[in-house]
Amino acid sequence: MVSVAINARGVRAHVKHCKRARLLMFTFFIVVCIVSSSKTVERDVVGLPYQPHAGREDADEEETFTVVINTFKRRRLLQQAVAHYASCQHVAEIRVVWSEQVTPPSRGDYDAHLYYGPHPELVKYDSHPTTSIQNRFDVRGLRTSSVFNVDDDVRIPCSSLVRGHAAWKANRDVLVGFSPRMHRWNPAKLQHDYICHGFFGDFGFRRGLEFSIILTKAAFCKAEYLQMYVEAVPEQAKSYVDALKNCEDIAMQILVSSVSQKPPVYVQSPMWYYLLAKWRGFGVTGISTNSGHLDVRGRCITDLSQMMSDQTNASTIDRTPLIATPLVPWRAGNVDFFFSR
Repeated sequence: MVSVAINARGVRAHVKHCKRARLLMFTFFIVVCIVSSSKTVERDVVGLPYQPHAGREDADEEETFTVVINTFKRRRLLQQAVAHYASCQHVAEIRVVWSEQVTPPSRGDYDAHLYYGPHPELVKYDSHPTTSIQNRFDVRGLRTSSVFNVDDDVRIPCSSLVRGHAAWKANRDVLVGFSPRMHRWNPAKLQHDYICHGFFGDFGFRRGLEFSIILTKAAFCKAEYLQMYVEAVPEQAKSYVDALKNCEDIAMQILVSSVSQKPPVYVQSPMWYYLLAKWRGFGVTGISTNSGHLDVRGRCITDLSQMMSDQTNASTIDRTPLIATPLVPWRAGNVDFFFSR
């Protein structure tokens, strides 16, 4: 019996050793792939029908932007988000979209330091009379020409935020952000498919991919698009989004693509952030964790394209203002950002 117990412990130790070895080999493989991918991604840009303007990372460095944080009953995440973005360069103001039907935090509260962060003068809470997810676009009195829309559970590194702002300054009339998605018509379902390429797609390990949507959970846009959403998006489309409690980001992308007639721009976040975000996000409840999420959002693309494009003919149901472009990250000059901090 003693011999059996010793052998069992030996087997467990061997299995543990093998798992560690496989993890190290996988990590080495990922690093090699990143390096090789970073050397080829620039060539993929050549020949695009529309090429994002490269610009410079330090272009108009004095220009600031507003961070608009969307939150709802996730107080700890909100506190962390305010503290993080208040520490980033070039942030002129932080506007918190407060849709909870209670009084928002004020600077006189005993716990104000939690809700206003290290720079309370930057933070303003915008209280709304409804719980509509579209409140995130109803932000008035902005003092900057650019806005960074972000969810309370997303922490884009400050260096990546600066790079994203540089990308937006070079491409001011489109959505510029960190989370790309794609649409594709599905004739069997008579609706569009909503496609998330995931880790291997977003980091260039799979070639020939495209994207047409940048999610507003982490995206720059010009301030005018917020006003345009409030004033120009048809009430039918707004009611549709409110009923679903979903797809406001798709509606915004359809609006911007319709106006600009250009695809969005993708800015790649560092791989360490991507992996850390996946780890931190485990267990966080949100709309995207619901079953049937992809199918619902595919239907949103089809329906909102019809509502926002004044398409009433059934023969045009497959059409959408969304514009696909190769999934290639924006680059400032020849700098490689795969390992950026």
